[in-house]
Amino acid sequence: MKKYLGLFLLAGLCSSPLLAEDYIVFSCFTAKGKQIALIESEGYYEYSFGKPGKPELVFKNKIVDVEARSEKWNGVGSYWEAYNLKNGQYYYVVYKSENRVSDEHAFSGGVTVSKGDKEIATVSCERF
Repeated sequence: MKKYLGLFLLAGLCSSPLLAEDYIVFSCFTAKGKQIALIESEGYYEYSFGKPGKPELVFKNKIVDVEARSEKWNGVGSYWEAYNLKNGQYYYVVYKSENRVSDEHAFSGGVTVSKGDKEIATVSCERF
């Protein structure tokens, strides 16, 4: 009986769901050394902006909501992605692109912040 109990306990452990690991969707640093990051974790995208380890702003949106508002294009010579997140009345569009035609495969990216139809700020990445 003890042998079977051990097998049932082991089977229960093996079938338990594992926690999903965080996935870095986007991360870069601005000219002022601040980090723009977008992390995918357990059904959410988490946006953060600020000094590494001490962000000034952090918020989450459900992945399904972000993807409904976002755009992606993967062409022959380049690709771009724009993740449209919402925080209160503000929209944060985290964008990234790569030129695959050039030898250096130039990357660009950053975040554009708007309120309604008015663009408030654009912060570009200096290094990825």
